[in-house]
Amino acid sequence: ALRGILNDKTYDMPKKSLVIEMSAIAEKQGLDAGIAFYNTNKDSNDYEINEDEMNQFGYELMADENFEDAAKIFEINMERFPKSSNVYDSYAEAMMKLGETEKAIQYYTTSVEMNPMNQNGIDMLKNLGVDTAELTKDVEVPDDILESYVGKYELQPGFILEIMKEGQQMKAQATGQGTVEIFPKSDNLFYVKVIEAEIQFNKAEDGSIKSLTLFQGGQEMEGLKLK
Repeated sequence: ALRGILNDKTYDMPKKSLVIEMSAIAEKQGLDAGIAFYNTNKDSNDYEINEDEMNQFGYELMADENFEDAAKIFEINMERFPKSSNVYDSYAEAMMKLGETEKAIQYYTTSVEMNPMNQNGIDMLKNLGVDTAELTKDVEVPDDILESYVGKYELQPGFILEIMKEGQQMKAQATGQGTVEIFPKSDNLFYVKVIEAEIQFNKAEDGSIKSLTLFQGGQEMEGLKLK
């Protein structure tokens, strides 16, 4: 909203937190009432749903050893943010607490497949007797494909994500932020080790790179490649 105001662009006013209101209702009336409130308002334009807030709510229930309730919250988070590896890791932890070993393995595996640097997920799978070698295998992308991704992408007015290549190492730098290394999960999907984020490169019909999509914090932002 601030960028929109500063650049004379359209903007949306901040919304109320659905998770905070949901948890307040759950505390007074029980979790079922809180979930009912969530389901009623999850598509409302008056509220925003934050992945981290939902996860925190789940862990507060875990701290009180309400593992079944925590699993319900983590499951809601998975449904809302299916492209976040962290939500699967949290649900797997709840399954472990409930003695659901097969489900724990399933969701830890999903989390690590989405984020190969999820060391907690890798360690838990190893503890459960799972061979993680294939999950953590490096992906090699041809040099010409890497070169095609280099450039600047506008995610929002005045907010640019620059993709750079140093040798075989790809890097990304957002406006006003430091440079981070990005690593391939496939030819067009990369992930960041230091934060929970992924970058997908998108092709135009002629095969050129037209944009990228940044996945972070349960949100998706597409940025067109600048000429």
